[in-house]
Amino acid sequence: MIRSSVLALLMAVVVPVTGQAASWANEMFSARSFDFGSVERGEKPSHEFVISNTGTREVRIKSIRVSCSCTTAVAASGRIPAGESTVLTATMDTAGFQGSKAVTIYVLFDRPWRSEVTLRVSCVSLGKLGTEATEIDFGILSQGSDSRKRLNLDYSGPVDWQVKDLDFGNPHFTTEVHEVAREQGKVRYELDIKLLPTAPAGTLEDTIRVHTNDPSTPIIVVKAKAQIEADVVVSPASIRLGTMTPGQTIERKVMIKAPNPFKVVRVDNADGLLEYRSDDQAKTVQLVTLTLTMPAKGEEIPRHVDIVTDLNGERVVSLDIQK
Repeated sequence: MIRSSVLALLMAVVVPVTGQAASWANEMFSARSFDFGSVERGEKPSHEFVISNTGTREVRIKSIRVSCSCTTAVAASGRIPAGESTVLTATMDTAGFQGSKAVTIYVLFDRPWRSEVTLRVSCVSLGKLGTEATEIDFGILSQGSDSRKRLNLDYSGPVDWQVKDLDFGNPHFTTEVHEVAREQGKVRYELDIKLLPTAPAGTLEDTIRVHTNDPSTPIIVVKAKAQIEADVVVSPASIRLGTMTPGQTIERKVMIKAPNPFKVVRVDNADGLLEYRSDDQAKTVQLVTLTLTMPAKGEEIPRHVDIVTDLNGERVVSLDIQK
């Protein structure tokens, strides 16, 4: 008798999406995600991410960390002189998991400026299925993206097997399931998961529970993940004031990048302490000069200011202020 808990969860179709670079560090990578596809469980596939320093200053990698112990990530060199390149090798050990898996790699740079780049590697580890859980990774997307993934739920056993219901909670994902085949002891459902363009910047996760009529496997767990990068980015993300006296004035420069030309229209939450200058012409990159006057003793300095652009009905980017 074929056990009804034998399920194969395989990813099928992904709508490819490319995102805008979020910082100078992102631009050093020609690609920031790689899918190994289907591999036999126990294999250790590797991929080299090329890091090219096209700037005029040396770049230094401060640290590399990964979201799963099943993956290692090592850079050939922690220092990249101007005009040179190195590689970061990511290796997945598939012995410890079954089904689909996505891993995030965080590469932190501290020279010439501080910035963190997010990389993704993924694969499907094939073999005898020992769990009713899998992952769907949408990868790295720009804010406002509309992306969809499809997962096949293939079942072998009595033909009366059915998917009865779905549970999911994140409002930025929508999920539907459809039966597509039923014959000779095999049933296939398609699970469609859509990431809505309303999704905010940051890491998004949701757990989708597929309820079946099988007492031995009543729930199939599918985890959806996505890394959303803001389409309007300020660099650096914070400015440090240092030691200042009341009435003292300092200037700081920040760069704002967007996929479409824009202008800065005002700065909010400045409490009259900050003025700004920027180009009057719409550009995809704006250099903004901020002039801050230290308030009288006892008055508070705002912890952040909101730089308002004319994009999409006044898109706002926040800039942290540190003493």
